[in-house]
Amino acid sequence: MRGWVSLRLNTFSLTKHWATVEHLQSHPDQRGTGVGQALMHALAEHARVLGLDHLRLVLRSGQNLEGFYASLGWQEIGRHPNALRFDDGDRDEVAMLLDLTIR
Repeated sequence: MRGWVSLRLNTFSLTKHWATVEHLQSHPDQRGTGVGQALMHALAEHARVLGLDHLRLVLRSGQNLEGFYASLGWQEIGRHPNALRFDDGDRDEVAMLLDLTIR
C-alpha cells in the first residue's frame, strides 16, 4: 500500500454540504513521491462528485503540513495555540479549508 486517506461525511442537514478529512497517511518509503498529493487530488474530485462545497481538516503545526496543504489550495481558517502537548514541546492545532467550488 502506498497510502490512504479517510473522509468523514456529515449527516446533519445543516452541514451535509461539507466533510472532514480525518487522516492522510503515506507509506514512509513513498514520502516525497507525490502520493499524498495524488490522494488529496483524488479525494477532492470524489468530494465534488458527492456534491460537497468544501472540505475541512485539522493538523498539528511544526511539520510543514500547512505548506503542503496550502500548495494544494487549502487555506488556514483558524489556529488553537499550544493545543497539543508533546514531550518535545507544544504545537498549535491548525484548521484548514478547501473550497471545492473554486477550481
